[in-house]
Formats: sequence, structure tokens, C-alpha cells
Amino acid sequence: MNPEPFLQVADALPEATLLLSGDGTVLAANRAVFQCLAVAPDVLRGRRLADLVEDPPEKVAVYLDACARSREVVLGSVTLRRPGGQPVACRCEGARLSPAAGEEGPQILLRLVPEESASGPFVALNEKVEELAREVGRRRLAEETLRAQGEQLRITLVSIGDAVIVTDAAGRVVSLNVVAEALTGWGTEEAVGQTLEAVFAIVNETTRHTVESPVARVLREGVVVGLANHTVLIARNGVERSIDDSAAPIRDAGGAIAGVVLIFRDVTERRAAEHALRAADCRKDELLASLRASEEQFRTLADSIPQLAWITQSDGFIVWYNRRWYDYTGMTAEQMQGWGWQSVHDPAELPRVLTTWRTAIARGEPWEDTFPLRRHDGVMRWYLSRARPVRDEEGRIVRWFGTNTDITEHREMEEALRTADRRKDEFLATLAHELRNPLAPIRNSLEIMRRAGNDTAMAEQARAMMERQMRQMVRLVDDLLDVSRITRGLIELRKEKVELAAVLQNAIETSRPMLDAGRHQLTVALPPTPVSLDADPIRLAQVVANLLNNSAKYTEPGGHVRLTAAAEGGEAVVRVQDTGVGIPADMLPRVFEMFTQVRTADARAQGGLGIGLTIVKSLVEMHGGTVTARSTAPGQGSEFIVRLPLAPADPKPPAAPEPAAVGALSFPARRILVVDDSHDAAESLALLLRLMGQDVRVAHDGATALELARSFQPDTAFLDIGMPGMDGNELARRLRREPTQRGLRLIALTGWGQEEDRKLTKAAGFDRHLTKPVDIAVLQELVARAPVPS
Repeated sequence: MNPEPFLQVADALPEATLLLSGDGTVLAANRAVFQCLAVAPDVLRGRRLADLVEDPPEKVAVYLDACARSREVVLGSVTLRRPGGQPVACRCEGARLSPAAGEEGPQILLRLVPEESASGPFVALNEKVEELAREVGRRRLAEETLRAQGEQLRITLVSIGDAVIVTDAAGRVVSLNVVAEALTGWGTEEAVGQTLEAVFAIVNETTRHTVESPVARVLREGVVVGLANHTVLIARNGVERSIDDSAAPIRDAGGAIAGVVLIFRDVTERRAAEHALRAADCRKDELLASLRASEEQFRTLADSIPQLAWITQSDGFIVWYNRRWYDYTGMTAEQMQGWGWQSVHDPAELPRVLTTWRTAIARGEPWEDTFPLRRHDGVMRWYLSRARPVRDEEGRIVRWFGTNTDITEHREMEEALRTADRRKDEFLATLAHELRNPLAPIRNSLEIMRRAGNDTAMAEQARAMMERQMRQMVRLVDDLLDVSRITRGLIELRKEKVELAAVLQNAIETSRPMLDAGRHQLTVALPPTPVSLDADPIRLAQVVANLLNNSAKYTEPGGHVRLTAAAEGGEAVVRVQDTGVGIPADMLPRVFEMFTQVRTADARAQGGLGIGLTIVKSLVEMHGGTVTARSTAPGQGSEFIVRLPLAPADPKPPAAPEPAAVGALSFPARRILVVDDSHDAAESLALLLRLMGQDVRVAHDGATALELARSFQPDTAFLDIGMPGMDGNELARRLRREPTQRGLRLIALTGWGQEEDRKLTKAAGFDRHLTKPVDIAVLQELVARAPVPS
């Protein structure tokens, strides 16, 4: 806190009183300190309490720490050093003061009472010191109130129909709403920090002399300034508009002026009408008719605005509502007159609303509050409500004008954003967990292989473990890529005539490792006759495999998973049932949403990223089908049902494809160039290719690869794409321009696997596009089937 107000109060106290920082440094001391220590208060400023007492520094630190932590008065004792005299034993009372805005850390108010002058047990601080503490508390409450008022004011500025400018206590612009921007020609970013006179230039309509802004008068006199007459606003672009304006102080809880709110409106047309009426004073009847028309126009306007609007007498007794109020509440004017509006309020909120409203009326200050109002059908919707007093020329309040603005969607949107942010955090935590899980056994397996020596069985076990975990990591990455493509509409189905049983068999083979790992019993029931679909067989198998994996994941070891298929009414119906944990009723509508996971009784999710079912739903709907989830009760298992349209009947059944020849792959020697800026990636791939009997050269950048290609004359080149300097696409284009490399087979081997990436590599001249890590079987196939060099 500022030492000045402390000294104004503390100097009147008979006891020695110190203001300390949290670490015990003296910030201020009253005059009584001189009587106790024989040292001028100014000399003490900046010194530490531990340097002024005989007590050990540890004891002083413990006592100050207790004062800083406690919200009550802390009693203690110290022995003060008195220059040239005997030490003075004192009792002390310490109280924590929270810092004001802009100050760091708590402060401590310390009263010292010499033992010889103390009578009876210690009591609370002197009344004036208590008042000082209360003043600090009021200051802190005022700052909190100002922050709350600032947020309410921001919401009001967005929705109010008049032009509004808010200034700070120095008359500098803090904010202005859209209407004010339009009338002044100043944008908010340019205006903030400017003096009000720079943004709000006004002159007298008749004399053209500069008029003092109402804000200046409010800051000077602290009063509400009513509507000014004959004022012209000169906008930034020189356009002049007649305006009405008024200004009111914004006060903190202590009553000090913290700023000013200026409200004005364009009354050019009204002023023109007033001039015409004054010029024709004899046409009084026409003036009255015009005023009646203005009143009707006001009512028409009030009935047209989206807010609920109302007018009260000066005491808050409501005398008028707009039509939208009656449409919303379903009430009559008789039911709503006066204080009848309480019947459409939430009883839990009503006492608080009444208190804030009556306080605003008593103080004559603008009122704002947020609360629900009951609609005619019983639904409660949230409203931002505000009212401002209308004053006569003497400044007396003659009525209040209020509005209620529906903010239900805004609140729901905020809640949805909070939920989405929470789910994002949960997803990122789950992703980190799921990626770390395979890394642990991979690292362990590497160490096992290093230590295994000649134990081939142990090395083979470690290798198999690494292969399983690598497949798990690849599956996680593939799922992320799939959901990204789906959400951006980049998935393209490659439909063909497929037999449902074959699709299901592929799905079972995909999910078999996970089912076996859980020791689950899988029961399969297929239709007796073939069921044909017009579908993408790979994507459809992915759908069923995801459902089987989901059942395996949420079923206790040794459970039962059942897969059935049938043709029903022109649809193929696939059901996946399990005896697992089931799905809570409140989760059933959400299980297909992104990043949603069902948590078990021990509050832990069962692994995965929560996107598998999202992919299922998207792929099924792309096939023109539907998927639903069922679960009777927790612990009773779950069921997922996929319905897909059957393919049109084909008069001639498709000929069964000839089985592919199966045999050992041969690896004739070829010249292969591997280019990758990652040394480990390049050398490991080269080692694999050499184990297949290939002649391999390695380069780690584009320039080296070009030189090596000219001398080595490779038959095949595996190129990474994301290399610094010359990337893989540019290297491919340059290789294609080399006359001696026209027969070179180019294969992109990269971590970039989006559809756009594949288009770029195709345009650069690549023959194939593979994503890392490449499947060993695919690599063997590429080497075995490549043309033998001549």
C-alpha cells in the first residue's frame, strides 16, 4: 500500500507502528517509533526488522511468515535495540495486508507495545489501525468490483444502441462501441489512449465555438451531466452531426471516480425538425402532432428491437413493457405492472436481483445484472439486463429505461468452448500416453538384443516384441491421419462389388492379435447365402476391425465377442456384441464424437485416442449407411449395429479371381540409391537392402545424390521428401531431366502421407509414394518385382 495514507492514520497512534514488506523491510513508521527507539522514523525506512531487535533472525522470520500467512492478528514479542540505552522488551501484534494493484506480495502492519506500558492481555489493534486495515480491504474490494464492472461494461458496449465512449480518470479513451466508431470516424485501436477531445470534437451549433466535453465536467465536479443542447460533433472526416450527449462518473467501491461513460446519439434529423418548429411557433398543433408521432415511432421502434424493454417510474415501479416482453413471458399488462415481473424470475436468483436493483435505484446509478427469465413455455433463458436513469434538466431522475438481452447461446457457446478445450487437453495427454507405451518395450527390446549375444531365441523374442509395438505406433498414426482426412473431406472411397463375408474375414484377421491378447472367445455367424455390397473393401474392413478392437479393449480378459451378419430388408446388417463393461446411458449419444472415451469404474480410460468410433461413423455414412450403439446397463456389455445398402442384383455373378501365385521371393542384384538426411533412416534401409543382395549407395542431401547418380547409375532410388535445401521433389525433377537417368525408378519414402503430398510427388515424377515406416513385405515386393537391369 502507499505509505502516505498509512502515516496519516498511524501518526495519531500512541503505540509504535510499522508498515513492513513481506520480508520484514520497513516501508514506513509513525512518530511513536521515536519515543520507543529514539530513532527518527525516516532513518528506519529500508532497514529490516531483524536488524532492530535482539532476537535471533530465525525467530523474527518465523513470526513474520506467520503474519504473512494468517488472516487474523498474530501475537508475539521482540526485544528492541535502543541506541545508547537499555533494550526494550515489547509485545507485538502483526496483521497481514493484501497488496494493492501494481504491488507485489503481502505487507504486514506491526504494532509494538513496551512491556512496562502494557496493561492486561493483548487485544486487537487500535480502532484507527483497524480502520486502516478495513480501508485496505475496501480498496481491494473496489478493485475487484471495477474489474467486474469493466467486463459488464464491455458486454453493454457491444449491445447498446447509442454511441458510447469510456474514459479513465485522466480523460483518456479506454474503449468505444461500434456506434461511436461510426459517428466519430475513429477506430478503437487508434482511439484508445487518445484524449477525449481528440476523438470527440464538439462545437456549439450557433457560435461554432469549441464546447467543453461533458467528461471534463464530470471529472471536475463528480456529477452526472445531462443532455447538452445545440452541440455539433465534427467527425474525423469532417462530417458534422448534431448530437445529444450525457456523461456519468464510474465510481469504485470507495466512491472515487475511476472513469467516465459518455453516451451520445445522432439527432441531426430531430434538430432539423426542432428548428423548423421554432421558426413556426404558431403551428403548435402540428408540433404536438409531431410529438405524438415521435412517441408512436418510439413504441414501434421499441417493439421492433430484439431486446425485452421496459420503463419505470423513478422509484422502480414499472409502467411500460414492449411487445416482445409480453410475447416472451406470455403475461398480461395487468400481471406485469409495478413489481409483477418477479413472477417470471428464478426464485433462487430473485433475492439477489432485487438487492442489486434496489441499490441502483437508491444510488441513482446505472444497473446491470445477469439472470434467467422464464419463457411462456416454462423454459428458463439467461439475460443480460441493464437500466439507466433518465434525468430532467435539474438532474433529478424522472424514469428508468431498461432492456434484457438474451445471452443464452453466448453462455452455451462459452461452455462448449470450455468442454472442447478440456477434451483437447485430455486427448493430448492420451496421445502422449499411447505413444510412450510402445516406446518402452521397443527401448527394452533394443537393450535385450544388445545383451542377448548368441541367444537367438531371446533376440527373436525381442524382435517380435518390437515389431508388434511398431505396428501399434503405425496404427495410431494412421488413425490420426484418417480422422484428419475425414474431417477435411479428403477421403475418397474406391468402391467395387464386394462380398460381405470376405470383408468380415479381413477384419477378423486384422483384429485377431488384439482379440488373442485379451484371450477373448470370438463367435462369427455369417449369412447362408452371399451378400454383395457396392463398397470400398479396405475401408469397410477397417470399420468392422475398429468395432472388434473396441470390443476387445473394453472387455475383461477371457470375455466373449460375437460378430454376426445378415441381409435384412435391402440392407446388410453387421452386429458386434461383447460382454464388456458396457456404455453408461449418458455416454451413448456421445460415443461417436471425436476424442470421446468411455471410462471404467476405476476412472481410467482403456487406451487409444478416442477417434476409432469417429472414423467408423464417418466411413459408414460415406457408404450411405448408419451405425448405432446399444448398452443395457454397466457391466452388461455393448452392441454396435452397422447397416449398409445392398448392391443392386447382378445377373451374372463375378468370376472368382485366380489365386495369386505364392512362392519365395527372389532378389536379383540391382543398383539402388538411398537418399535421406536422417543418417539412421538411410543406413538402416541400406542395410536391409544389402541383406537382400542389393548394391546400395547412400546420400544425405540432394546435391550429393545428383553426383552419385551420375557415377553410380542406379536402377531404383528411394528419396526422402522433407530434406533441407533441395527437397525430394526437386531432386526427383532434376533426376528426371538427366539424360542418363530416364529409366530410373523413383520411389518416395517419407513421413508425409496426405493426399496433397501424394499429388506433389506424382507431379515431381515419382513412380511410387510410400510412408515411413515402410512395411518390410512391401519393400521385398518392390525389390523382387523390379525390372532386371540390362
